[in-house]
Amino acid sequence: MSNRGFTLLEMMVAVAIFTMVMGTIFAISLGFANAAEVQEIKITTTDEARRAFLAMTPVLRQAIRQPINWDDLPGDSITFRVPVDISGNGWVIDPNGQVEMSDPITVQRDVNDANDDGITMSQLVLVTSDEVRVLANDLQEDAAPNDADDEIPEGVGFWVVPRNGGLDVTIRAEGT
Repeated sequence: MSNRGFTLLEMMVAVAIFTMVMGTIFAISLGFANAAEVQEIKITTTDEARRAFLAMTPVLRQAIRQPINWDDLPGDSITFRVPVDISGNGWVIDPNGQVEMSDPITVQRDVNDANDDGITMSQLVLVTSDEVRVLANDLQEDAAPNDADDEIPEGVGFWVVPRNGGLDVTIRAEGT
């Protein structure tokens, strides 16, 4: 019976095989971690766009057709007014039979940092006469070209197009 151990060559081969197996497992785990991070960013940016639509849709549905800035569309800003009870009579119609209208409401990129948070082109805001409400962050930051048509330009994070008597609103977000 021999009490021999492993030779130096056998140990080196075993360590080399072990190192290659561990390196492969490490590389695969890094790949999974990167894929998970990319998916998390996609989910976050999709949630940003969804949150903007959920906040904007009820307000836009109340908009009256005439005061919408139709002449400026297609574009990256929409201004409209909604009926409100200004007189306090419980109706949006005043005693003279006229619809009482809100001040203009604008949905646009926060180009001029209206809410003073330091974030501009990547933020979508709803601006009224007395408040600025953030609808979404992480918009694609390219500015819309002056000669853009009905199709949304590449890289533009917010775009409104009049279509079939209504509006097509596109929000593109991107994560980093």
